[in-house]
Formats: sequence, structure tokens, C-alpha cells
Amino acid sequence: TISAFLGSITVGPDNNLWFTVNNQIWTVTTAGVAVKFRGLGPEFIDLQGITTGPDGALWFVAYQTSNVGRITTTKQLTDYPLNAGGLPVWITPGPDGNLWFTQYNTDRVSRITPTGTVTTFPLTQYSFPAGIVSGSDGNLWFTEVGSDNIAQMSPAGVLLNEYPTGAGIFYITSGADGNLWFPVSNDNAIARLTTSGALTEFPIPTQGAGPAGITRGPDGNVWFTEGVGNVAKIDPSGNITEYPIPGGVQKNLGTIAPGPDGNLWILENPAQSALAKVSTAGVLLAE
Repeated sequence: TISAFLGSITVGPDNNLWFTVNNQIWTVTTAGVAVKFRGLGPEFIDLQGITTGPDGALWFVAYQTSNVGRITTTKQLTDYPLNAGGLPVWITPGPDGNLWFTQYNTDRVSRITPTGTVTTFPLTQYSFPAGIVSGSDGNLWFTEVGSDNIAQMSPAGVLLNEYPTGAGIFYITSGADGNLWFPVSNDNAIARLTTSGALTEFPIPTQGAGPAGITRGPDGNVWFTEGVGNVAKIDPSGNITEYPIPGGVQKNLGTIAPGPDGNLWILENPAQSALAKVSTAGVLLAE
């Protein structure tokens, strides 16, 4: 649901972590020094996905004000307004050297070139696309929250396939094994989808875990956060290991990303700009 939007975290071209909170962009070094890189103007409200583009800049989307933004490590900001009601949620580098983003309530996936040219590809009404990632097959893969499908789209914008899943999907990642991985919260499971469409669900040991953010880890596993306050990993065979985070329920663990230091970084309490650093052994190293 829309309440699942918790901002985003990614590794920047400067080997720092970059994350979005409300209408702010923050950076943090691997040593834990956090700086509000800059607050943005009223044209950027409710920042969501952020990623490093092929041009070495950070690209991000503002859901409420329907904008795509580009910012360099020297704070040069460019705004690309979308048509009214664009409602972008997530953004990822595509296999074609462009950026691709989903538009949630307007049922579209769009492509933006590094120079700012936007091309939009309409989807079925009420598909509600959310998470998006480049797959190992050279296509784009995204979740359709409204129809409970995982969709495959070519870099030409052709919708190739839609694969039915369980309900409660949102985020998605591409694993080191070449498959797509995503939480299915209504089934309390993590699902694996091959690029040929074979789906397997793996139940999470903790009942009502509330899986949320998910990412490919630096150790070859897929890592995800749980609403019950755990960070967890799933190996390519589907074996899940959960690691409790002290006070994790109150910390509202959100999106997760691998850091350049070989650890996992988690966006906590998004409204408070808090981060956690966890090792691949599941040890909380810093907050």
C-alpha cells in the first residue's frame, strides 16, 4: 500500500550512502558521518526512490509533486517535471543506459535519458507499478501492486509478460543467481521468480514477519527487512536466516542496500533520518 513508501537508500558515485527523507537528500560515510546534503524546494515533496545513474549523478523521484530530479555530488540540481498526476515511486538504471521509473497511481512505466527526455509506456488500468529493477536477461522487471503481477518489459517499452504472484508485493531486486526476488507480505514469504517465469515461494520462519525492503547482498545472498524488527537473509536455495535488531519494532526498518564497505545499510524511522549498519553475519554494527 501507499503507506509502505519509506524513502530509499543507495550507494553514490563517491562511495557514500545517499538516502531520501521527505524533501531532503542526505549522505552518510561508511564511518557513519551523516550530512544533510540539501533540502529541496516545494517542487520536490515526498521523495522516494534514489539511484546512481550511468552519468555519475544521483537520480530520484518525488511522488507527491510528480518530478524526477538529478543531483550531482557538487549539489547541482536539475528538475524534470512530469505531467500532472505522474506520481513516480521507484527508479533504477536500465540495461540501455537510461533511467526507468514507475508511476504508481497513473499505471505507467517511464524511461528518462541522462539528458532528461521522458518516454512513457501505459499499462493496464489499476496495475499500480511500484518497485522496478533491471534483470539479468536485459529487461526491466517491476511489481504491479494492483494486479499482484510481476511484469517484464523490454528496453523498447514492450510489455513482454506478466506473472501472477501472491498478494502484498511492492519491492523487488535481482539476485546474484540471476533470478528476481521479492517479498509477498500477505503470504509471509519471499518469492523467487526466474526470468522464464517459474515462481517459488519460501515461507518466513517468523509468523507475521511483515517483509519490506529487499536487496542483493554483498555476500551473494538476498537481504530483507521485517516489520517485526528483524533483518534477514535468504540464500539462492531459499534458506532464510533472521537476525533480531534490538528495538527493531520501534525503529520501523525500511529499505535496505549494500554498502561499499561490505555491510548492509538500513533506513530506519524515515521521518527521523536514522540509519543502521549490519554485517553479513547479522550483527548490528552501528546506528
